[in-house]
Amino acid sequence: MQMDTDTLNHRLTELGVRGVDAYCTKLVANAGNSDVLGDLRSEAAAAMMFSTTGFTVEMRDRPDLWLTGFGQSFAAEVKHFRYKSQDSVDDVALRNHGDYLVEFGDTRLTEGYAAWDQVANVARRKVAQFTGRVPYLLVIQSSSLHCIDDLVVRTAANILDEEISADAHAPLSALSGIVFLSREFRIPDTKNVYFFGLPASQNPLLPSVHDALKRMRRWSH
Repeated sequence: MQMDTDTLNHRLTELGVRGVDAYCTKLVANAGNSDVLGDLRSEAAAAMMFSTTGFTVEMRDRPDLWLTGFGQSFAAEVKHFRYKSQDSVDDVALRNHGDYLVEFGDTRLTEGYAAWDQVANVARRKVAQFTGRVPYLLVIQSSSLHCIDDLVVRTAANILDEEISADAHAPLSALSGIVFLSREFRIPDTKNVYFFGLPASQNPLLPSVHDALKRMRRWSH
């Protein structure tokens, strides 16, 4: 169940997150737009997750989050993948599968290109806006259960790392890694937070920060 604005404000403030007043003003201004509200709530989910992990968090307009902890400061942009039309198609197929295996999550059928390419394209677009010389993370939260999952994000991270390896001077080389927030827990490790570092990045994270991100296991939604 999603928190209302007052509860969200209280929770973020209680955790010591900065910039909450301006963030909640955006929530109120977009109260009638459920899609935008979903995107904004993803920023709050990321802020709370990083805060409970031990980072100091400031919510901003660009980048969405400024994070400090474990000996380093860095930026993060948040992207919310909304529920897709392909999810609806897959829901029907999975309910009516009978005794047959069902292919699902193939966004090429409805959107023209694969889900991992969508994630990679978001990373390219976001990082092109970033001009800093500090590590930069893309944080993804998915409401598309069938199409955007941890395996898709891992594939996208591998694609991006290969691109950086091929051209270390490309703008994409500023990207340090991707954090993925899933709505589902995987068995047997019962985690729904995943960090995929990009070893070829020209803005590397400190080992202490890298390890802290790898230890993240859960976020609440």
